[in-house]
Amino acid sequence: MSRDHANAQERFRCLYAEHVDPILGFAMRRTGQADDAADIVAETFLVAWRRIDEVPGRVDRVQCRPGDRAHDDDWMIRPSVSATITA
Repeated sequence: MSRDHANAQERFRCLYAEHVDPILGFAMRRTGQADDAADIVAETFLVAWRRIDEVPGRVDRVQCRPGDRAHDDDWMIRPSVSATITA
């Protein structure tokens, strides 16, 4: 595995850990259905994985520490909103 791929995986892991609960809560409030909310979360993180190089935050960051806010919340909400519109 290349170093770039390993960094991308670590960044995604941190992104997921930091944002999964707020995005799930947002999706539940928008849909009222657990299955639809889970689909929105999956779609949101699929977009995030495909665009991981565009995620705001320090590129050289390889450690995920609880409480770190290395990613822009707005960046993650946009795909969630788009997914709720199509749900």
